Amino acid sequence: MILGNDEITNEGTTDDEDNIIVGLYMDEAVGGSQPSCDGAFESDDDNAFFDRSLGLNLVYTWDGSGYGVDVPGRCEPTGDLG
Repeated sequence: MILGNDEITNEGTTDDEDNIIVGLYMDEAVGGSQPSCDGAFESDDDNAFFDRSLGLNLVYTWDGSGYGVDVPGRCEPTGDLG
């Protein structure tokens, strides 16, 4: 395992480290939660994906339209969160 024993607890009945499942929950709201220039609430068009290619083991999320509402209320391009 990558993490030390003080950082992760095995609550299962075996020590099979090749069959570990990890879940991730985050409320990212990429682009904000207000209606944007495309008319959709920004939190309704967010997407997420898990990429294991190149040994990354990366979870990332992005806004479906690529635009969101910033603090001044403008429709601006968004980034990704991983």
